[in-house]
Amino acid sequence: MAVTVGMKLVFRLGEVGFTLAVDRLIALREIEVDSFDPSSAGSGRFHLGTLNLRGEEIEVRDLAGRLRLPAGQLENGQGLLVVSGQGAPWSFPVDRIDGVYPDAEFELREIGAFFLDPRDRLYERLALWRRELLVPCDPERIERCWEQT
Repeated sequence: MAVTVGMKLVFRLGEVGFTLAVDRLIALREIEVDSFDPSSAGSGRFHLGTLNLRGEEIEVRDLAGRLRLPAGQLENGQGLLVVSGQGAPWSFPVDRIDGVYPDAEFELREIGAFFLDPRDRLYERLALWRRELLVPCDPERIERCWEQT
């Protein structure tokens, strides 16, 4: 299946499912000892290190930790999503990738204000997919919330 605009990647952080518009995805990588540098991890609260991608150093962030989800240890071979951010690409580890699916399979649902934490507006909608609610992953919105921590 060819990957085009109008497609969403479904991935997991722990048991929580997320969607990411494929046009925001730069690369899908696996953590490899020779391309990942954890020594720069001290530069930010949710910063895990850097990834060398085609000669460019890409920040690896702890999205699971930022979302207050249980985060495991990074493992060799674990999947990393590299996404386009506001100023530069960044990446984050994922626990599982379910696949890429057409937008038509997803129905966006608004979350009532009662359920939203006013201090943390990472998402205001959920995507209904195959009778499961998934969190839409918007890299720019995450970056804006990241700056507030």
